[in-house]
Amino acid sequence: MYSIYVQENGKVTFCYTDAMHNDQPNDWVKKDDALSKTFVFKNFVEALAFVNKVGDTAERVQHHPDITLEHYKEVVIRTSTHDAGNNITDKDYALAKEIDSLWPLKN
Repeated sequence: MYSIYVQENGKVTFCYTDAMHNDQPNDWVKKDDALSKTFVFKNFVEALAFVNKVGDTAERVQHHPDITLEHYKEVVIRTSTHDAGNNITDKDYALAKEIDSLWPLKN
């Protein structure tokens, strides 16, 4: 289960989700004891800039998600709390909210 968003010309467009989850923060989806969300950008440069902003945020809050850059412009964020047995905790919901505040990508 996942959600995909696209940023083009500074606008965010909802593209696809395989299931609507009203209980998830801003379309983050619970899957395999983690929260995940996929973002699609116009190009590699925008995707990489977003990855770096997520990395800066993760370092600041000291909670580090799994970040994957796929197909040159898709960023997949997956977060769980390692010291809680790789389960979803309040740290993950807080990080998801922080990451959402980065979207859409601002120069």
